[in-house]
Amino acid sequence: MASSFLERLQDIREAKAEVSNSTGVQPQLEGDVTLRNVSFSYSKNSQRVLKRY
Repeated sequence: MASSFLERLQDIREAKAEVSNSTGVQPQLEGDVTLRNVSFSYSKNSQRVLKRY
């Protein structure tokens, strides 16, 4: 298991950087996002700040 992780890490280290010629300006997004039954806490041991929102 560790060897496959190290192989993947080596692949990432050897990969060439992707260069983008874009201006960095992203298009305006439109639409809606619906969240159902979402819970969230900042860590595994902390109290949820959202409970099935």
